[in-house]
Amino acid sequence: MAAIQTIDPRSSLEAIYADFLYTAVRLRADQATYPALAPLVAAFEAFEQQWLEVSAQERALLAAVFLAEARVERADDRLNFLSDAVSATLLVDLKGKRTSTEYTRYFGTQRPSDFKRPLLGDQLTSMRTWPPSLKESQNPTLKEYGARLEAVVAEADAANKEQLDADQKLTDFRISGVRKVLVDRFNALRKSTYGELAKFAHDHPELKLPNDFAGDYFRRESAPREPSVAELDRRIAAAEAELNRLRSLRDAKMAAMDAEAKAKAEAERAAKQAKLAAARKLEEELKAQVAQLQAELGG
Repeated sequence: MAAIQTIDPRSSLEAIYADFLYTAVRLRADQATYPALAPLVAAFEAFEQQWLEVSAQERALLAAVFLAEARVERADDRLNFLSDAVSATLLVDLKGKRTSTEYTRYFGTQRPSDFKRPLLGDQLTSMRTWPPSLKESQNPTLKEYGARLEAVVAEADAANKEQLDADQKLTDFRISGVRKVLVDRFNALRKSTYGELAKFAHDHPELKLPNDFAGDYFRRESAPREPSVAELDRRIAAAEAELNRLRSLRDAKMAAMDAEAKAKAEAERAAKQAKLAAARKLEEELKAQVAQLQAELGG
């Protein structure tokens, strides 16, 4: 008789339930033929109730994780909005000078799109320092943004903490909590059930039960099946479709990056041309002043 497999604690509760159900329905089906199996059926029915309770707890913890993730994303959206709004307002006041001290105080040398790219993280750390200076600004719009940002930063901090707490609770639940206890109980139940079934078969030779009577009540890993040509064709077609989708996505992103780089280069060129024109104008004005002074000085 082959020994039954030990259930991995990392298995999903659905996979554990499938193993439970496989054994439970066979025990129930044979109970009428072999009344001695009744206690085993009762033990599995008791485990099912335990599984349902633990499953409900895990679903609640997962819901808390997803809710925390949603709140983090919403807080990040609000930070991104205020980041863009502050950038746009500053650039109007500074006539587009991104290198000015007042602008770099908030964004450093980063473009606003790069600054707001991480999900909270460094962006939140930086924007947490903004409200005091924004609220002291002479621009009433920036003052308003500073007040709004205080509330959003508090919201983001709370969402961050909520996510960390929710993730930790789910991890603890799976590694050392009642979920692990459930898997340990299930493995013990499977082992004891296997032993009782093997003993039953041994004690009743008159029934002429199969050699692996006990093992037949437990699901085994199925042997790998060689895929047919048609199935391979379907997999290849699906893989090619996914590859084409990824290539299209990459091409679109590359085109967007190229367009952004081109726009940036054109903007920088236009700025340099404007500076050159201003410098030339100044040069002409200085030349005119020199000529006038020379004329006034007689030569």
